[in-house]
Amino acid sequence: MTGQNHDDVAKASSETHRNDTESRALARRDLETRMISQTSAVLTDFSWATPAVIRTLITSLPAGDPAISMLAGLLSQHNALAPIHTLPVELFLVVLSYVVDDSNYASLSRVGAVCTSWRRIVISSPSLWIRMNLCKRVDFALTLDFPRHVPISVTFDELSSSCANTLPDVYAAISDRATHIASLEFTLPYRSGLDTTLLGNFPSFLPLLHTLVICSPNYLNVAPGEIAPGESFLLRNTSIANTTMPVLRKLRLIGMSLPFTLPLFRGLVDLCITLGVKKSVLVDLGVFRDLLSACPQLESLALDGVGPFSAESETNVAALPIPLPKLKSFDLHYDTLGGAMCAKLVVESIATNLPTADMLIAFRGLDDSWISVENDWSGFSIHFKDRSGWNPHMHWLLSRFPTISEAEYSPSVRWLPNDFEGLSAMLADPHLQQLECLTTRYVPLGVVATILKNRGTGMLKQLILYYVPMPGTEMDEGDLEFLKGQVGDVDVIFCHEDIML
Repeated sequence: MTGQNHDDVAKASSETHRNDTESRALARRDLETRMISQTSAVLTDFSWATPAVIRTLITSLPAGDPAISMLAGLLSQHNALAPIHTLPVELFLVVLSYVVDDSNYASLSRVGAVCTSWRRIVISSPSLWIRMNLCKRVDFALTLDFPRHVPISVTFDELSSSCANTLPDVYAAISDRATHIASLEFTLPYRSGLDTTLLGNFPSFLPLLHTLVICSPNYLNVAPGEIAPGESFLLRNTSIANTTMPVLRKLRLIGMSLPFTLPLFRGLVDLCITLGVKKSVLVDLGVFRDLLSACPQLESLALDGVGPFSAESETNVAALPIPLPKLKSFDLHYDTLGGAMCAKLVVESIATNLPTADMLIAFRGLDDSWISVENDWSGFSIHFKDRSGWNPHMHWLLSRFPTISEAEYSPSVRWLPNDFEGLSAMLADPHLQQLECLTTRYVPLGVVATILKNRGTGMLKQLILYYVPMPGTEMDEGDLEFLKGQVGDVDVIFCHEDIML
């Protein structure tokens, strides 16, 4: 086809489309005129009627009236000529699939109420109903009606007081459709017997399940002074222990944990356990290593308050680390005294170089100091909240990371006398000699200047000093000038000493 012929075809196609659009618009206006005329036969002086008003009128008058039936027929023809109906059904379904993602509203129900043809499309398209909230009556009913070959994602909240369906009915529906559930997310009720929850009524076989999320509200409701023993967060002896989930790849447990020996801790790609309390659940180091060995494709590992322990002495627990070549995201958080040992055992169990993105390790030591190492777009950084000095045995952690370029230091209790030896020891650590940015809080100018005079500024390019006591002597002024002369970028935020208290 020549360029001229191609242009002629495109022009003709455009002309046809424009003519079709104009024809549909003319037909709609003609139908509107006929509907207004028909309405006048039902009610006098109704010349101001619009299609929206006519729709309301039809629903409010007796359905058996011939005039109303004729009016309803005209309205159906009018709706069928709406511009939206020029879209292929496949494209219309794509548009609606974005509506489905907004779980805050009963979007599909509203879409289906627009007109009969839309409702027919919505109800007869299982692909729009792959995400089910079983606390909603409409969703629950459709799970029972749709073809069973459609994989579905199920969510429900056993804690919800507004659930429109009884829990036994929900459990029965889940069991009935267990072979077609691809994703399951649910919240357990607060302080309830596990046998009366989904954990006690779990299906025995979920062949398509790739994502499982279980949330327990306990970690949201336990007050700091009422923290239950860690074992109470390790749920045992529930029917989920006997469930077969051959393709499970993503497991998230929030506010609870399950025994690592269960089959569901095998072949995972994404594992996240968040207890959210200051009481750790500890598992035997051998069991933890078995879990890692059973998940060689692991890409994301997040543990908050759960980790390994060893009854062996430190010299006897050494073993070959386990390779996890695909690990991309690594997040450890231990808010328990002595959490450093948990973090140490986890880090030493992994052979793969720790990821260069999406990484955070945070723990509280036996001395109640707080340390975190993380990586973001600017590089690796360390935050040390000092209570009793720098721990010189941190090489097990720092040696596993690329060069640490940023460090932040603050005293744990800022109103007590502090010699800041922890800051000096931190900056002297051989793993922190490539620092480019140092941030301190509540540290006097003179202390920072003295430490850097002894250590040298090295590769420091930026100093950020927060809550520094106001300079009151010429020596303070001299220290500030020294820092500005040695480090190109110095930001200082001063405050009065009484504010620091």
